[in-house]
Amino acid sequence: MKVMLIQPPSSTSFMDKVYMYEPLGLEYLGSGFKEDGHEVLLLDARLEPDFESAFRSFRPDMVGITGYTNQIS
Repeated sequence: MKVMLIQPPSSTSFMDKVYMYEPLGLEYLGSGFKEDGHEVLLLDARLEPDFESAFRSFRPDMVGITGYTNQIS
C-alpha cells in the first residue's frame, strides 16, 4: 500500500517560522508502515507547498494528515 503522510502549513507563515519543528509523529508512523512493507511518502507542506503535484505523482492509497490548532484558519 502507498501511504502519504502530510504535515500541513500553518494558517500564517509567521507561525511556521516560530513553530518550525520536525514532524516526529509522522516519522514514527511512517517507519512503522515501512517496516510492514508499505511505501511511504512524508510531505512537509511547510517546506514543500505544492502537495497537489506530489499527490498526483505518488497516487497514495491512504493519506494521513496531522496538525495543531495554529494550523487551522
